[in-house]
Amino acid sequence: MVRFSRLYIRQMSRNVVAIKRISKKALCKRAQDNLVDEIGILKELQHRNIARMTEFSWDSDYVYIFMEYLGGGDLSSFLKSKRSLPERTIRYFLQQLAFALHYLYERNIVHMDIKPQNILLTTSVPPVLKLADFGFAKSLEKPVKMDEIRGSLLYMAPEIYKFGVYEKACDLWSVGVIFFECLFGKAPFASATVEELKAKLLDDSPIKIPSRPVFGKDCIDLVSKLLKRKLSERIHHEQFFVHPFIDLAHAPCPQSIDKAINHIVIADDLFSAGDLVDAYFNYKEGLIHLVSALQIELDHWRKQIIRAKLSQYIKVAEDLNRHLDDIEVVGSSHSSHRHSGKSNAAPSVLSKGATLPAAKPPKRSNPISTLAKEAISSTDKPEQVQPSTDLHSTSLGAVVTPISSISSVPSLHDPLDARKQEAKAPKHQSFTSSTSSSVWRQIRRARLLMAWFSSPTGANRNDSVPSASSRTPDSTRMSDGSASLSETEFTSQPAVKTAYEYAIKRLDSLRDISSEGEAGLSETIEDLRRYYALLHNNEYKAAMDYLQCNFGSWLGFLKGLKDLELQKTLRSELNQALTVAEKLKATLKAKGEITPLPEEEANEQSCLIS
Repeated sequence: MVRFSRLYIRQMSRNVVAIKRISKKALCKRAQDNLVDEIGILKELQHRNIARMTEFSWDSDYVYIFMEYLGGGDLSSFLKSKRSLPERTIRYFLQQLAFALHYLYERNIVHMDIKPQNILLTTSVPPVLKLADFGFAKSLEKPVKMDEIRGSLLYMAPEIYKFGVYEKACDLWSVGVIFFECLFGKAPFASATVEELKAKLLDDSPIKIPSRPVFGKDCIDLVSKLLKRKLSERIHHEQFFVHPFIDLAHAPCPQSIDKAINHIVIADDLFSAGDLVDAYFNYKEGLIHLVSALQIELDHWRKQIIRAKLSQYIKVAEDLNRHLDDIEVVGSSHSSHRHSGKSNAAPSVLSKGATLPAAKPPKRSNPISTLAKEAISSTDKPEQVQPSTDLHSTSLGAVVTPISSISSVPSLHDPLDARKQEAKAPKHQSFTSSTSSSVWRQIRRARLLMAWFSSPTGANRNDSVPSASSRTPDSTRMSDGSASLSETEFTSQPAVKTAYEYAIKRLDSLRDISSEGEAGLSETIEDLRRYYALLHNNEYKAAMDYLQCNFGSWLGFLKGLKDLELQKTLRSELNQALTVAEKLKATLKAKGEITPLPEEEANEQSCLIS
């Protein structure tokens, strides 16, 4: 064994591990309890973004904890070498930290000592971030008060130092401090002395966020919400995971390519059935996940394929976008002749009531042009600061036709009815046919993955992007879309909830705590759950129609509520539903040309790490 500070590195037959050695004599009763808790928690944690314990042992003098060895150093050293980071790099790191926090949150585990020194990096490019050192971690289902201070003062939440109150939100404060440090080069409570630091923790004045035009609105909004001194004002975990700057459901992860394929297959079916609106949104989702897959793909050959598929999708996107636009224009023209000026275009998503302000739609832009160009074709420099672009929260500007059937894309002048006649299955299927359709989609997803990533021959491997027809399937590379990632990396990152699933969870909680005397509340909640369920099941057009039909009755019920607290909560939920619908509506109306993308580029690491 080679000694490395207080750690040891042991070379075994196939891997290298870091060994944390703890002296038994130096442990007081409380420290012993903390050590037992740490080992107990680490035994249960299996996640790509959490440093993994491989085993533990002890002898008469020491306890040994064997951890996976990470050679990229910690985030503290990385920050010192860079001083401050570009926004896209910060977002990349923060999304990975959010994956770890989501995993802990789902298991009611609070870390209590999140700081740059406890965030380790791998040596890969881009690096994988891993949360480490669970010595202060504890399982908490509700806030508790302790007679001890856990954590580091510089990253400690004010309520811990002032009142000894520990709850899940204390980890989010620590994330906010790290976020602030990444943005501005120092922590918000950076002090020359410990006494000065303690005084800042006790102070009640708001944290001042420096104004920097290079950082986007979503970026500044999130750091501001994380660094709220009052627990009641601080963003909570579920809001953090779905915040536009994090958008965890679309963040780069080993499953990104599978998510992309899934939406593409669904969109193919919808497109064949003539359901262009739902097909549009599923292609949009597929493109988002393709960009995410490109960001973390390590294999150069696979990156070429993903890059080519993105370019191909973006090319055909303009055609279908114009096709949808032509349909809307023709429909509006016919309607104006038949109904004396009344438009036959998509109806307004909502009826605006005086007591419930409608959410403003986002500005129409072309994020595929911006983000895909950055992800695929830009030569990124580590020190260059580039504004973040969120493909999910802004409008798409285009839609895509099926890659598997590009030759069958209708021309701009083909009638929509002709495409609808090609549908092979009814829109509303029985349970048996739906199950059969689901199985068939799984088969098609596997086939599409095989068509994309079958291993070519040695000669073809050096080509820019070999065609699917020129390759023979290779089972060693074709089991999933993450062949360049280790099996552990792929299987140790569970799926995260979408914003729609969190909304359904909130509505269930509202139903549980609501007064039984409020007639109609359960029905309204069930209606809203149905709306989000449609969105979650990729039935976007049906969801918007459902909202249009029912919103008036929901608003009427809201006005009649006598419980003011309940009225406030339900109003918030209705506003959330409107915001989602308005974003979908704005996306459908978005226009814009898509910039052609070059086939290759030497460096396409979009997280700006080199």
